[in-house]
Amino acid sequence: MKKLITILITSLIFQLAAVVEVEKSPIILGEKITIHSEVLDEDRSFLINLPSNYEDSEDNYPILFQIQGSETLFHKESGTIRYLSEWKDNNPPMIMVNILFTNYRRDIFPVKLPRIPDTGGSDNFISFISDELIPYLEENYRVSDYRIIFGQSNTGMFSIYTLLSNPDLFDAYIAASPAVGQGNNFMYGITDSLLAVNQFKDKTLYITHALDDPLTEIVNDAMPGFLEILKNKAPKGLDWFYQEYPTGGHCPPITLEAAIYYIFKDWTIQQEIIDLGPLAINEYCKILENKYGIIPDLKSLFQDTALTLMRSENYEKAYEFFSYLRKDYPEEMLYAYQIGKIAAITGLHINEGIDDLRIYISQENENANLPKSSACWRLGMIYETMGDLKKAKSAYQEGLLLDENDSYCKVALDKLETQE
Repeated sequence: MKKLITILITSLIFQLAAVVEVEKSPIILGEKITIHSEVLDEDRSFLINLPSNYEDSEDNYPILFQIQGSETLFHKESGTIRYLSEWKDNNPPMIMVNILFTNYRRDIFPVKLPRIPDTGGSDNFISFISDELIPYLEENYRVSDYRIIFGQSNTGMFSIYTLLSNPDLFDAYIAASPAVGQGNNFMYGITDSLLAVNQFKDKTLYITHALDDPLTEIVNDAMPGFLEILKNKAPKGLDWFYQEYPTGGHCPPITLEAAIYYIFKDWTIQQEIIDLGPLAINEYCKILENKYGIIPDLKSLFQDTALTLMRSENYEKAYEFFSYLRKDYPEEMLYAYQIGKIAAITGLHINEGIDDLRIYISQENENANLPKSSACWRLGMIYETMGDLKKAKSAYQEGLLLDENDSYCKVALDKLETQE
């Protein structure tokens, strides 16, 4: 008997498993695109990752160019960018491009090195980026004019060389453990001479280095001399920053995250600007848009600020933000309700409060997640403030018709009827 029961249970489990529906869908991490380069006389491929909201927006996005040629690092750092923009609100969403190599040494080293063959082609590679790749991206994607280049080790050295030789090509240059000691420190002479002749106004250079870097000759030993040149020769227009870590090995993994925090330090709107109100925030965002080609999510910022002000009972300041939101997003009933709530609590903006609560109550869909009976209660409060007890009673009764269990309307109505 026990054996039969076991067989039946096993059979039932298999039957249940057979009817379970499984849905699978791919997670898109990016695309690989190949274009022909006339400058290099070859096909060149790159990986591209778009912001998660790219298809649902009309924004233009800054581009971060990763000069590494590694799919693994592309996945890692594109995740870093999304994390910082979508979870931390630290920077704007960005398009990330990773250029794959056909001849790494040729493209990365700006001079011919006796001990490393096929070097000395950096200027042609830079021309490919400026004259072919960037125009392709501008034609096929919604990109802003703000561009960042990020390299590590030898490509970090290349990032610095690109800044020195073509300072207008990018706005910010990131170099993790740059190999500035390659070829008997040839970067010393290049840096010293090009800093003196080119213009670097509003450009940013961010360098990281870990003291336990195993590449002693080309990184550890060479870094102090290179930094000394920057200290003595960097013009005032160049915003350069050096971050040293006690550990982290070659190319500290935190480099891109730390650099993005530094580069976009003006992206987060400071409290003193928020305190000035919506108009001041809009003026500040014009500055951000002029610089980055994109602005923060003002709807979320204004809404979060207004709700925080409500919790701190700063109702008049909250009204400024909700009123602004009400004009820009008339379909959002939350803002209509909150303006009515402010009128009910403060006795200010009464006519506007009545109108917005009536609009809220008349809506077919309660897309603000607040019951209409609550709006009736707020409406009754306004009428009581005005001394119109008849309309107040009618509002409370309307609320109970919408929800007979609304305790606020019930208590308010009982109080009025007791006074009669």
